[in-house]
Amino acid sequence: MKKIPKNPLALLSLLAFFAFTAFTGATLSLQSFTCNGGLLNTQIGVPFNCVAVIFNDDLQNDASLSTSTLSSLEGWSSASSYSGSFSGNSVAKGSSLSVSFSNIIAVSTGTGKKFSDVLINGASGNSAALADSPLNVIAIKTTSLSASASTVTYGDEFTVVSTADLGGEANLTSTLSLSGCSLSTGESAQRTFGIVSESAQSTSWKVTQASASGSTCTVTVTTTAVADPVSITSSKSASITGSGTAPSSGSSTSSGGSSSTSTTSSSSSSSSSSSSSSSGGGSSGTGKVTPASKPAIPNQIQLDPRNNVKGEFDENHAVITLTYTASQSGYSGKITYRLPLDYSDYQTGLVYFNPSPYSVTQGSIIASWDVFLAPDENFTAVVNIGKKLDAAILSEFKPAQLEQTPFPTIQAATASAPPVAAAQKTIDYQLIATAIIAVLILLALHYYFVHRKQKPGENKTAEEENNDAEADSGDEENPAEDTPKEKKKGKKKK
Repeated sequence: MKKIPKNPLALLSLLAFFAFTAFTGATLSLQSFTCNGGLLNTQIGVPFNCVAVIFNDDLQNDASLSTSTLSSLEGWSSASSYSGSFSGNSVAKGSSLSVSFSNIIAVSTGTGKKFSDVLINGASGNSAALADSPLNVIAIKTTSLSASASTVTYGDEFTVVSTADLGGEANLTSTLSLSGCSLSTGESAQRTFGIVSESAQSTSWKVTQASASGSTCTVTVTTTAVADPVSITSSKSASITGSGTAPSSGSSTSSGGSSSTSTTSSSSSSSSSSSSSSSGGGSSGTGKVTPASKPAIPNQIQLDPRNNVKGEFDENHAVITLTYTASQSGYSGKITYRLPLDYSDYQTGLVYFNPSPYSVTQGSIIASWDVFLAPDENFTAVVNIGKKLDAAILSEFKPAQLEQTPFPTIQAATASAPPVAAAQKTIDYQLIATAIIAVLILLALHYYFVHRKQKPGENKTAEEENNDAEADSGDEENPAEDTPKEKKKGKKKK
């Protein structure tokens, strides 16, 4: 007979453990994490979205997914945790599921902003995957503008100084617009600082007064910070009072607002418009007066429900913002825009993009980007043009051309079956595991009670027990019969 374990209950526990482990072997982990479609820039105070891809490493069983929470414990976001949304309640075997976290708002600027963890069913998913997704939170904290004098005589020069304090990291530019005055010879309206990180930048311009006594010169500096998909602008204005009298030869051809001593600020703005329409008038006289720049004019056109184009135009510069909004199923693939701009301007650097497209070809300008967008997420491309453009050009833009490709890691298995079916499949696995554990328990109990270890003297076969029973029965039928020992004693007595 085989040796029986001293404690059969240990065998029962071991078998139950292996059965439970076989069922719960599916492990959900964080496979990847992105924000803003993989573009790790965001603007302070503006909601943005992130997407976590959760992977089931079990190739045999679906895994249950009840909750997923994005944890943010470093104090830079508006909340310490954000609940994720996803379809169904399980992740198919060997597949991935996309979880979206929406309405995340940054409340402090800077680079290297990180989330703490992605909790899957209350447990840590893989915080190491978050290390590759530090966010850059951008803001133009403050801007200032000052002039070297509050009153300047007609035809004299003065200096305008602008300072912008940037939070986060972005490509920073400042552009000067003028009304009632002009840039001095050799000056350029735009200043490009390049990539600036967490610092203040100052710049200055030489300006020639073109307003006589009773009129004012208005200077406006617009600062733009761009880090795809973020584009922030901030403007400051200052007024410099004119003095003296404009030359009579200039007044006959220049705008009335520049020479009249009775015009107000509003009429000066109107006259600036008229002077810009007669380019010869402003440049006559002293030779220093040129047409005043128009203020930036915002324009926006909705090309179709998912494509929007917006433009800002001034006398020397234009910024066009192209926005595509993904559908509720998201978008992965190529986005191509055909821009009604001169390809030669791109070659000479007058036209540049943020973010940079992976391909720019001739045919006007054809620019393409590879993108990965969560449901309803925006892709934004900013086109900077270093020359004057007519706002009417926006009507020539067309919606983006799309070439969709499969999502890189997200399988379609969970989407092909209704969520109820996925849930039912998970329940079936639970029933099977429960049945297996119950059978193992019954087998162990049977083994314990039928083949349990007997005490000394009890380890007899069924035949031996029958013989003992017959012997006991015979003793009862012949109680007077002497035992062999008693018979021997009797013989000795005789």
